Amino acid sequence: MKKIVFIFLVLILASFSFKLIENHNKKSGFNIEETPFSIYQLIEGCNSVKHSSGSTIIIPNNAFDCKGNIVIKYREFRDPYDMIINNIPMHLNKNGKRHQLESGGMFEIKAECDGREIEPKQGKEIQVRYKCDKHIEELRVYKMSDQGRYWQENPIEIIEMSFDKNNNSSSRPYLWGNEAIPQETTNIESDDGDVYQSVITMNHPYFEGIFKGINISKMGIYNYDAIIKELGVIPIIGNTFIINNKDSIQTTTYSPYDLKEKSDLNPNNNEIESFYVIYDSLNTTYQYSREDLKERFVIRPNNKANIFALLKNGFIATFSMSRFNSIEWGDFRNKNFTFKLDLDPLKPTKKEDLKK
Repeated sequence: MKKIVFIFLVLILASFSFKLIENHNKKSGFNIEETPFSIYQLIEGCNSVKHSSGSTIIIPNNAFDCKGNIVIKYREFRDPYDMIINNIPMHLNKNGKRHQLESGGMFEIKAECDGREIEPKQGKEIQVRYKCDKHIEELRVYKMSDQGRYWQENPIEIIEMSFDKNNNSSSRPYLWGNEAIPQETTNIESDDGDVYQSVITMNHPYFEGIFKGINISKMGIYNYDAIIKELGVIPIIGNTFIINNKDSIQTTTYSPYDLKEKSDLNPNNNEIESFYVIYDSLNTTYQYSREDLKERFVIRPNNKANIFALLKNGFIATFSMSRFNSIEWGDFRNKNFTFKLDLDPLKPTKKEDLKK
């Protein structure tokens, strides 16, 4: 009987401990669903999968060691808001220095055999031809680490697949005597009954857009990135203050970062978890922690910026564009600046709610 009681108590304690761990690991912040995967069923032989964005995935014959049902799961992170809701960092720590990355294209790819994750066979490679939204110079390939959410440079060649009529030899008639782009002929009958051929030039759909391809032998999250050259930025010592906050008795100009555990000043958990700056001209998100805001915060003047903070209770507070444009940021170089943020009355539930 004592053994039964002891086992019962152990099971209760284990269950309680697991619940604590589960709650501790539960992600706070946004209540927005992550980007869903598109699922593609593979057939026997070589497969060419066309994603909704225009990107193409080429899977060679016999790429996986699987006798069952093989599916490819694929999704893309195409803008800064995808990066935020999917918890993807956009900085790189290299040689003891932190660099901000701009994405030319980012995707995650998985393969499953009867529901079990698998990798390509040794010597087999999958080609992802990513359709980019814009051309970015000096791109390199980075892969998300399997041990944590940080980027590692991957020595994979980026294959330029974009069509450039000025530099593509196949479209230079003076070299070949005619156009090499596929053409279509049609028979046309004239009014007097004569039949003649008319040539209609057809643009190949593969060349419609900016395509950059890579050959991968491992599944995971990949990013075509360029390190942003931070020229002309203004370093500022950042602070924050939430206004129009009816749910809090906070009335002083203390930064929420400085309130820490002072629950009497911050009773409803309105402390800021992350601070974001998104510039219209860059496909990246600048994310700042408490230390970052004070130690490495910079402003890019003369750029449109969406600035907002995520609170630990799931709400967001925003810094309006009109305020951003009205400030002479050069006056605050290496000085303190307090961002007065307006509390949004509703929690964001979809990506569009972050685009103010």
